[in-house]
Amino acid sequence: MKIKRKKSRTHQNMQQLFDALASQELSEMNMLLLVMADIKEEASSRSLTFLLDSLSRIRSRRVEHLKQPSAGSFQRENFSSVGFQREWFALLERTSKGPVRDAAIIAWLQKMLHSHMTSCRMLSILAKALEKTEEKELFESFANQASDADSQLSDAAGNTINFDAALDENRNLVREHYNPNL
Repeated sequence: MKIKRKKSRTHQNMQQLFDALASQELSEMNMLLLVMADIKEEASSRSLTFLLDSLSRIRSRRVEHLKQPSAGSFQRENFSSVGFQREWFALLERTSKGPVRDAAIIAWLQKMLHSHMTSCRMLSILAKALEKTEEKELFESFANQASDADSQLSDAAGNTINFDAALDENRNLVREHYNPNL
């Protein structure tokens, strides 16, 4: 009898962990959707703006899909989403619109995506342990989509944006340190 009780308690604890992680993940997705319009306004690169449009469409579908099964349990804001918001505002304060900010936006988005991929993979593992096949497949697909988005952002950064940012930074350095009177 004790074995069944212990298994049941373990199952309940895993279910609570699953619910808490899913809540945190939804909070982070909601936060990113809220700032996505601001992110698009701050981007100066056309390729980055295009990527942001496709990311926001994918994310909004994910949030709606996640809200359906347990609408009442995903209301509170989590520590990590607050941290990501603070980093976003710091990014805006420390950079001006242009290629350097675009590179910083990509780095920030990739940090968000890496957190998202980790959470989705953990949720997939928990869903498998809890024998929730549909949720397992859902979170695996979210992790794969985030991985694809991360690859697209890396390609955009590597092909143009980081190069433009380096040129912009060099121009600023030359402007600051160049003395035509020497």
